[in-house]
Amino acid sequence: MKIARIKEIKNIGTFANFANGASLGFEKLTFIYGFNMYGKTTLADIFQSLKENNSQVIQARKTIPAQSGQQKVIFSIKDQTESDIKFENNNWSQSDISKNLEVFGTEFIHKNLFTGLTIERTNKENFTQFILGEQGVKLVEEIAKKKKELRDKKRELKKQSTCLCKRQK
Repeated sequence: MKIARIKEIKNIGTFANFANGASLGFEKLTFIYGFNMYGKTTLADIFQSLKENNSQVIQARKTIPAQSGQQKVIFSIKDQTESDIKFENNNWSQSDISKNLEVFGTEFIHKNLFTGLTIERTNKENFTQFILGEQGVKLVEEIAKKKKELRDKKRELKKQSTCLCKRQK
């Protein structure tokens, strides 16, 4: 079972009214690339929503400027025959496609990679590290949290020792 093509996307991210995508077919492995603001992340979020059966992912992707009407997605699914899977009324129609679907988009990167490329203090401190896997990322974040706690305790200890020295004089 695979997603054969996109038939329609309405009111989701950059797709205000995309219809009749018959020429946009998918293979067993499909890479999506293009210029910024052309809908790659929106598509990845739609696929992630389908995989997780999580309507909130799509509901968070509003079209700007706001369009009237419901958010909607129709994919053509192909097994022996072709049928549709739809996102309408904030729900996906039932399908077994999710067990055959992997999405390597922004959500995957945030869950599974710690590259040090995010511009935050803890990332700068670990800039040369590369951690693969959700569990590894959680461990790195826990280590960073413990390091911060240790720095805070050292700072507090230094303050207290400075105050003690001043009192003894």
